[in-house]
Amino acid sequence: MRNLPPFAPDYSDLQRWDYRGASRRQSPIFARIGFLILIVAVVLIPVLVVSPNVLLRLRKPVITTPKTVAGLQAPSLAAAEAVLLDANTQTPMISLNVDVRVPMASTTKIMTAVVAIESISDLDTQVTITDDVTEPYQMVTDPSVMGCQPGQVYSIRDLLYGLLLPSGDDAAIALADGVAGSQDAFVQKMNAYAARLHLANTHYVNVHGLDEQKHYTSADDLAHLTQYAMKIPAFRHIVDSPDYTVPANATHGEIMLTTTNELIEPSSTFYEQGATLGVDGVKTGYTAKAGECLVAEASKDGFTLIAVVMGEPSSDARFSETITLLTLGFQWLETH
Repeated sequence: MRNLPPFAPDYSDLQRWDYRGASRRQSPIFARIGFLILIVAVVLIPVLVVSPNVLLRLRKPVITTPKTVAGLQAPSLAAAEAVLLDANTQTPMISLNVDVRVPMASTTKIMTAVVAIESISDLDTQVTITDDVTEPYQMVTDPSVMGCQPGQVYSIRDLLYGLLLPSGDDAAIALADGVAGSQDAFVQKMNAYAARLHLANTHYVNVHGLDEQKHYTSADDLAHLTQYAMKIPAFRHIVDSPDYTVPANATHGEIMLTTTNELIEPSSTFYEQGATLGVDGVKTGYTAKAGECLVAEASKDGFTLIAVVMGEPSSDARFSETITLLTLGFQWLETH
């Protein structure tokens, strides 16, 4: 079994060098070194505080060149982790740090949806929203939400659209409460599914994907989870939908939902390329620690590919690099 890097490095044993307590009789060279360390700290610490993605990069592996199948040229990627999986043969065609445990952001909601769908026989079952849907606002200043309010009533189906299209953290909590009675009980189900699907580098702490210690996955695990999820008709239909209208009822008005996946959203600059490649889902994600993430499936000429990119520096990068991976994969399959 391979030794895996720890999810969160522990720097608690590091000691600061106390330049003020150093002997005045010490060699000038040590005094200069101390001064340089002080200067570096003054310059670097504000950068780390201002940019969480810098901290992300400090814990990333040094591997930057993807591995590929024979005859496929390795692309240059800004992603920290990536995989292109041939879903027909289970072959990883392009891989970069695929087994590294990293934060997963809202790609968490792939598993949230799988557990919800397979736990409820009738997706039209009604759920009353409870007060804990406001919890994401206590974790981040601007969570992604569907717009649920305590006391409103939605069907499981409506909540699934709210979960997977606008990436609603509130919808994730409502589904967990409605299906399992509580978020903790639902998370137990998620981890049981991860074990059953042999996702050895995945562990869930919450249902929405906001950054928490010990909430992690790997690019390879995400690809295989997605392959399982896309075999569920309800899941496949929802993630391939560019938009959805939640019908009004006595507790709320009509709600218009739009996907965050620009590869299938008609007004996006990436839509035409996504349509050409046959993209049919699946899920975006972003947090400060995870960076920009995307999981996408595409089917073309009898081939099916699943692409995962994580730790991307920008939203555009996650879509453009996914297009690059899928294009290279289909070109290789058509000639081999």
